[in-house]
Amino acid sequence: MVPRATSYTVHVTVYPYPDMTLYGAHRWCEGSEVTITVGNPADTLWWTSTPVDATLSGQEHADTLHLHPVASTLYHLRGKSHICAVEMDFTVEVVPYPNLSLNTSADRICIGDTVLLSASGGELYSWLGLPTGAGTYTPLDSLRYLPQTTGYFPILATTYDTLCSITDKLRSEERFSRNAETD
Repeated sequence: MVPRATSYTVHVTVYPYPDMTLYGAHRWCEGSEVTITVGNPADTLWWTSTPVDATLSGQEHADTLHLHPVASTLYHLRGKSHICAVEMDFTVEVVPYPNLSLNTSADRICIGDTVLLSASGGELYSWLGLPTGAGTYTPLDSLRYLPQTTGYFPILATTYDTLCSITDKLRSEERFSRNAETD
């Protein structure tokens, strides 16, 4: 007797891994809202962060995050569709605003005298509103200037990548006297 052959069929379902992409800027100014979006999100999403970002609370399963991190943070995403999971990281660097300090060489000067306007605490500086011919003043932290009237001299201080900026103004008073004697 010849053995009889039996045929069996085995069914295997094959699922693709999620093909997700993360979008968003990696550098933000402190206090700004950070938005991270998942392109082509998996069926199930789970976000965590290091250090813990309290603004992530309630958004752990969202495909678009609206965050306000107080420090540079690593966001970790686990996406799962069917039985296949993918993990991704997204780092946000929080850049502080310049801590701007302004000074002048004199609060009062005579017409025709120059005053040195100086700033510190930023990385790049732009003196705003100065007339043409005042000199090259970007990105100088100080400017020797010959003012014609009493006024305010606004300055814009930024970080190197001009991401975060702050504007302040320095008041300079001129004395309408040909000498520097006080009254």
